[in-house]
Amino acid sequence: MSDWDISIYNSYNQLVLAAEVKAGLNAPLEWAAEFRRNIFSHGLYAPMPYFMFIFPDKIYMWKDPSTSDKITLPDYTIDAYPLFANYYERAGIDPSQVERSSLEFIASTLVGKNY
Repeated sequence: MSDWDISIYNSYNQLVLAAEVKAGLNAPLEWAAEFRRNIFSHGLYAPMPYFMFIFPDKIYMWKDPSTSDKITLPDYTIDAYPLFANYYERAGIDPSQVERSSLEFIASTLVGKNY
């Protein structure tokens, strides 16, 4: 069982990507970087190639997230609107009001379509 909101494993059952889903718009890069550091600074999680924070409007992704206990900005910042817009429109919800559990479902659905 995983502590992550979304986990992707390879065919050898090794964790490739972990993601935490958060509600709210306009999360600052610095906040995300500090939160990532706080998660991995205790050495409680196995190393993984990728880690993401998924927000309704942005996705922040790090490569080799657990290799540094320093505050590091994400390697990638992705505009989430093109990925999630169809779901928001169909559900008739504004991204600023989407609940974390709904966003987790949406993101999981996208991952399931692509892997």
